[in-house]
Amino acid sequence: MPRIATSLLRKAYTISPLLPQLLQPCRNLRAAQNELRWLREHVDNVAKARSAKGKNLSKRAFLHDLVKQRATGKPLQYLLGTEFFGDLEISCRPGVLIPRQDTATAVQHLIRLLRDAQTLPSQLRVLDLCTGTGCIPLLFHHELYAARTDIDLRAVGVDISDKALQLAVHNLKRVRKDKSWVEKGAIGYMKADVLANPFADRTSRSPAVTTALRHARLPHLWDVLISNPPYISPEGYWKTTTRSVRGFEPKLALVPPSRKGSSATEQGDMFYRPILQISRELEAKVVLLEVADLDQAIRVASAARGMRIFDGIEIWREQPESPQDADPVDGEFRVVGQGNARSVVCWRGAGTKWLGKSSQELASHSIFPTLPSSAIADNHDSTDIARKDHLRPQFLAQIESWKEFERVRRARTEESLPAERPRARASAPRRVHAGKMPPESALPLEILLRDRVLGKHLTHPQQEALVRCYQRGWNVQKISNQFKVHPLTVYRTVSRFRRAGTAKDSNTSLQSLPESQRGHIYQLAMDGLPMKVIAAECNCSVETVREAVAHIRRVGGSVASPHRRRERNERIYQLSKVGWTHGAIAEELSMTRGRVGEIIRSFKSKELVLQKVKGPVGPSNG
Repeated sequence: MPRIATSLLRKAYTISPLLPQLLQPCRNLRAAQNELRWLREHVDNVAKARSAKGKNLSKRAFLHDLVKQRATGKPLQYLLGTEFFGDLEISCRPGVLIPRQDTATAVQHLIRLLRDAQTLPSQLRVLDLCTGTGCIPLLFHHELYAARTDIDLRAVGVDISDKALQLAVHNLKRVRKDKSWVEKGAIGYMKADVLANPFADRTSRSPAVTTALRHARLPHLWDVLISNPPYISPEGYWKTTTRSVRGFEPKLALVPPSRKGSSATEQGDMFYRPILQISRELEAKVVLLEVADLDQAIRVASAARGMRIFDGIEIWREQPESPQDADPVDGEFRVVGQGNARSVVCWRGAGTKWLGKSSQELASHSIFPTLPSSAIADNHDSTDIARKDHLRPQFLAQIESWKEFERVRRARTEESLPAERPRARASAPRRVHAGKMPPESALPLEILLRDRVLGKHLTHPQQEALVRCYQRGWNVQKISNQFKVHPLTVYRTVSRFRRAGTAKDSNTSLQSLPESQRGHIYQLAMDGLPMKVIAAECNCSVETVREAVAHIRRVGGSVASPHRRRERNERIYQLSKVGWTHGAIAEELSMTRGRVGEIIRSFKSKELVLQKVKGPVGPSNG
């Protein structure tokens, strides 16, 4: 860091004796003068507030203390307690990332595009992952209702930090007191882990995003997904961030958690693939992701394109409203605005009209890469339907029942038969049921999509291999990635084989289930999975699942043997003695609060009995 010239220090001292201390973090005289002015205004406001309560404040001592803290590198936003995010003044506290204006600019540009759309739904659902101070849902509400009030906005912010969620709730209460606030819509915040896999064993104390939404009884389909996740690699943390950021802002909000064997680039991009996966599960029409630079923007855009679910992808610079100053990157992604690349925007379906974008070919963005292009080219009506409403859950795309499937298949078969053989038309359905399917190119697109989710596009050996992997204990998500199918396809394939007698139920009774599998069933039930899904996951019947859950609730937790139950009870009592609440212990050990309270009360009663028998402990007289 270059040294400050002596002449500049002398000039600053002649203006104010406090300015030389502010030159080190500000690096120029004008910025130091502005910060000193803001600190003096903050001191005056605090003094007025305390005098109204009958308390006195030494302005000079308070100002000197603030200047001293600022000279150490502490961010000005933490000293003032607020920061402007767009037109809103957001509270800032140590331990929570300070909102940046680059994020506000991208969000405001997105809102301007959305609020001008005439096809917005009556209820617009916005999900903000890694919400931090909760500023994005608040700014979305403020900007949307400043232009139109015919939309019912439902916004939810998600974060894993308790400090961040507490500050987000505080900011919501603070902004609601403003006169310009419109009392319409709803904003809420919830705790969840973006990196948690809902199909894997639970290793984090925070649930996955989809699981948390299900537990909160929130909708499972969302319109807009926004996220400013941690995206700085460990190397970039020391090279690109300032001393003030490294010393005072939370590293959790800047650098993703480390994983063994991952490079610096992979660690910096750790959050983006799970977020894109969440956007696919929630059927988000518009996705806005903040990035660090152009290289990371290209990697994120390539990952989004590889999912083959979006109709278009753009890279936004720091000023997306300014005229474009660059050509598409390698002819792949359009770059909008001026400045450094800061955001990646993806859209599909109805989001294309919301943003005023042109529709692209559905074939190049199909959710199933192996789908023949002829099936799309030969069925213009089906393609139009799929393009217009393909944001419904893909496994239900425009097909209502198997009766519709049979009707379309029979009609296609009858059209393909010669006209001089009318009697053959009556027997055509029998030949179709006997296994003679029409060619794949002759089937509508929606039927092909339904067949793929049911696993019928897999060959019989592939289906048998999928079932064998399932019986060996493979995770559903692992099988889905291995065979490149939807997780629901795994459940449907296993269920179909079980009904046909191919997949044998090895654990059909509670007595035959091992203790570990009973605990796994109980954990899935606590995560909110339906009984049928748990039965398919654990290869047992629904009645066995109910019996296992009821049994574990009776004994308390997932421990059944007396020795392990005794160890667990002792651990519960020790945790209560060090300050753990009943709810925290119940969540840690997957038990009910009532059972935890019973165990703690029994231990306390035993201690009282021992004290009465032994008497008070003291020096002997003997």
